[in-house]
Amino acid sequence: MKLKTRSPILVLLICFVISGYSQNVNLFKNANVFDGVNEKLIEDTEILIDINLVKQIAKGIKVPKGAEIIDATGRTVIPGLIDAHWDTTYAYIPAAVLLANHGDMPEVAIRRMTGAKETLFGGFTTVRDPGGNPFAISNNF
Repeated sequence: MKLKTRSPILVLLICFVISGYSQNVNLFKNANVFDGVNEKLIEDTEILIDINLVKQIAKGIKVPKGAEIIDATGRTVIPGLIDAHWDTTYAYIPAAVLLANHGDMPEVAIRRMTGAKETLFGGFTTVRDPGGNPFAISNNF
């Protein structure tokens, strides 16, 4: 499957909406949508998000009262990605820090937390950490 767009693809995530906008209702206009079901992009459409939930993807959505309108011209929205094997600790901490015991626990915790945020903004909305303790991180989001 080959996707073609006229401008560079930029992944817009629901987490971006949650973190970057304070409005409860957001309307993305002029977006391209890859829904993960169809091979073709849904081009130049609108996405209505109400309290962090995609409510509608269509053209000509009536703008709800108080909605923030976001111009997504030339950008492509995709569903959140899933990483079935993501090591919370090892993903963003150099092995030398862990193996040689050069990092203290607060440093390791900070690196894990910032790494989790980078992973989220990289498009992964679901991760599975088979060997670590991700509960402390998930409680801070």
